Amino acid sequence: MRSWGRVTREDTAALSVGTLEAITPVFRGIRLDAPLLKGNHGCIPGLIDGFYTSLAYVTTSGAVISWYHSNFISDNTSLDELSGLVPEGPSGVFVMPYFAGSGTPRMDIGQLGSVFGLSLDTGKERLFKGILEGISYELRVNIDSFRSAGIVVKSLRAIGGGSRSDLWLQLKADILGIPIERTLVTEAGCLGAAFLAGLGTRRYSRPAEIDDIVQVDKVFEPRPKSVHSYEHPYGCYLRIRDLVEKIDLS
Repeated sequence: MRSWGRVTREDTAALSVGTLEAITPVFRGIRLDAPLLKGNHGCIPGLIDGFYTSLAYVTTSGAVISWYHSNFISDNTSLDELSGLVPEGPSGVFVMPYFAGSGTPRMDIGQLGSVFGLSLDTGKERLFKGILEGISYELRVNIDSFRSAGIVVKSLRAIGGGSRSDLWLQLKADILGIPIERTLVTEAGCLGAAFLAGLGTRRYSRPAEIDDIVQVDKVFEPRPKSVHSYEHPYGCYLRIRDLVEKIDLS
C-alpha cells in the first residue's frame, strides 16, 4: 500500500507528514518522461494493476520542528500552544529546510539549511511560522516539478503524525492552492500493511475494498485571500533558493 491513504485517483496524491514529508501520486502506465527523471522522482509499480506511482520528498519536516523546539523553546510552551500564537499571513521569514540536505527535485545531500529575513523584532512564533512555510514551499516546488512532467496533483490526502495539526494542513492548502484531506486513521502505513495482510489471507478479495475502510476526517480548502497573499513570498522563496544552491558552505 506504501501509505497511499487510499489514493487511487490520478489527480490525487498521498501526503505523508512525519519526520520528513513525502508526496506520492498515482498514474496509469509507465512514465519515464525526462522532466520526471530530471526531478529525481522515478516511476514505481503500484499495488493496483496498471497503476504506477512516483515519489517527492522534503528531507526534514517533523525533524526540523523538533530541532527548533529543542533549541529555541526554553519554557514549558508546547508546539500546539505555539501554533496558536503564530501570526496570520506570511511570516516574512524564509527558512530553507535543508537540515539533512535537500530532497527532490535537486537531491543535494550536501545542501545546508538557512534562514533569511530575521530582524530584532522576529520572535519565536514568527520563526516557527517561517519553518512551517519553508517546508510547505518545498512541497509546492515538488508539485510544480510533477506538473512539468504532466502529473497534475489537484488534491492531497494527508497522513502521519503531522497531519493532526489543523493549522499546518490549512497553511499547506493555502500555499499549495489545493484541497488537503485528512484521513480518520492518520497512521495509514500500519493500516495499509494490515489491509495487505488481509488480501494475502483472503480476508479481502480486491484492493478496491480499502475504499470501505479509509474515511476522510476533515477537508482543508485553500482560502482565496490567503492563497493570493502567499504568491509573492513563494516567488521570493524560489529566488533565495536558487541563490543558496550556488553557495558552497562546506
